[in-house]
Amino acid sequence: MTTSTVHRFVTATVAVGTALTLAACTSEGADEVGPTGGSEASTTAPSDDPEGTEPSPPVADGLGPLDALWDEAFAVLGADGDSAVHDRIEHLVAECMRAEGWEYTPAPLETAAPRAPQSDLEWGTVAFGEAHGYAISTGDGEALRLEAMGVAPDGETTDPNFDYLMSLPEPAATEYVEAQWGKMPTSEEIEADPSARDPEGGCQGKARRAVEGSTGDPLEDEKYSGLLTEMSQLHDGVDGEPRIVAARAAWSDCMTGAGFAELTDSDAAQDLIWAELDPYLVDGQTVPADVLAELATKERALAVADFTCRESNDYLQVELEVRNEREQEFIESHRTEVEDLLTAISEHRKAALS
Repeated sequence: MTTSTVHRFVTATVAVGTALTLAACTSEGADEVGPTGGSEASTTAPSDDPEGTEPSPPVADGLGPLDALWDEAFAVLGADGDSAVHDRIEHLVAECMRAEGWEYTPAPLETAAPRAPQSDLEWGTVAFGEAHGYAISTGDGEALRLEAMGVAPDGETTDPNFDYLMSLPEPAATEYVEAQWGKMPTSEEIEADPSARDPEGGCQGKARRAVEGSTGDPLEDEKYSGLLTEMSQLHDGVDGEPRIVAARAAWSDCMTGAGFAELTDSDAAQDLIWAELDPYLVDGQTVPADVLAELATKERALAVADFTCRESNDYLQVELEVRNEREQEFIESHRTEVEDLLTAISEHRKAALS
């Protein structure tokens, strides 16, 4: 397994580990409807309304009804509590890794920084598109290479163990990663999903179980498996909703008129840019300046067309409305079960500090 593959796995896995501590995504069963990362929502007691008529918390910051409820449950510890849980886990990871014969320094809890450049312009506006495109290839190639390996553009990384891992030759690098995270997936599995991992594996899994496992994770409790499965399937088939189909078709027609045919949505447009960068980034290469310059010109034109078409055919807003309607209907028809799950999650989070 190549060193670059090991580093891709570690970068993605560290991100997942941070998200676990922040409760940004703690179960495959809740991936599609679980919290999206914010933890600043106020915590309120679950409804005692037997008729289920009490309104859900207001949706803010682009969160849907379910995400708003998840945020309430996961924010019970607050930022200081999240940090304390993380520090306890990292202390145990360090003890475990050292016992295995490796160097390890407890890593600080960090949230992901936005990858868009510092700008007075708002992402998604035509003005931003003209200046930065999607903010993918419009920077410099070395910064992209470093970012793909988990290092900030200034060469800094918040992981105090990164340099040590980088210094290890194979097979020691793989052995180190497996001591920390459990057995690594195959190269093919990492290519398909860089964050593929065993959540119970290695020193990280052992430490997490020691800190959080005494009360049992509700998201792994058979009692809630049916509800979580329903949540994960809630948006299945949403792309076929007539309102979304019509809105996307209008956007696609607009893009065709701008010279970009056969695009189904904005993600597909951005994928065109990533597809040309990936051959360099997956191998840890710096993108050649001439390649980057040509691609940046293409990206700006593509983003301007996309953002212009969104102004008149905002399929994303239509899709958000449809998804929110589905979520609200689900909450109203499963209110007792949902509130029971969220209460269990809050109690489990509190137990990690006890």
